[in-house]
Amino acid sequence: MAGPFVAGGSNPRSSGPRLLGGRKRDACAAVESLLAEAGHVTEVTAEAVAEACRGAGVDSPTRLRKECKALYGRYLDHCFDDRKLSVEESHELDHLREILALSPRDVVSVQDDVSIGVYGRAVAEVLSDLRIDPEEAEFLARLREELRLDEGRATRILEDEQFDARRRARHEATTADEAFIHHRTPADDFTGRSAESLEAAVQDALGKAALAIPKLHWFEVRQIRGYVDGGGVSQWYVVVQAGIQRDDAGSD
Repeated sequence: MAGPFVAGGSNPRSSGPRLLGGRKRDACAAVESLLAEAGHVTEVTAEAVAEACRGAGVDSPTRLRKECKALYGRYLDHCFDDRKLSVEESHELDHLREILALSPRDVVSVQDDVSIGVYGRAVAEVLSDLRIDPEEAEFLARLREELRLDEGRATRILEDEQFDARRRARHEATTADEAFIHHRTPADDFTGRSAESLEAAVQDALGKAALAIPKLHWFEVRQIRGYVDGGGVSQWYVVVQAGIQRDDAGSD
């Protein structure tokens, strides 16, 4: 099947006795091969899974609880590649839970971990421009509901990702570049403010710079400060140095 499973992952078994850890790895690889070779998860029976386990020296898939949870988690994460869960995928997940002999508690544990990962990646993608527009907010709300992620956990993920996005933006804005330095001349500093975002504060400063320097060519964010209210940034404050191109730098 087209999915996260790989056939033939089992190591060749030796003729001598196998330790439990080795038998578990072989059994897990045998079960994964069954899933990989099937057209759909629902084509694999519980009897086939049990037989694959016994063939590797493990009497039941219940002895592979950790390994089976990992297989279930990989398939669940695969199902959310398109950020939604179809009816067919829900049926396949129910079937996979049964043939892997996972308990409801096991499933909830895996779903929590996968949901956090899927939602976190979606939030990070949305925050690539350091803002969330109404359409993106609606998308994240639908995804949270699809993932059955509680609002408190979703809010914490959003806050963590916002912090990381701002940290990356600050790093990128203040990183020196030799080629960039070669193409610029010394110039003045301009301040910018915004309650909206770091980018908006920079744009505010550049608007002032453009008025003072008609042939404005480059800028560098020299300082980033701000005010915090209720745990979030309420005001961005930047100092931007800007200037014209060096005479000997060419047109690039």
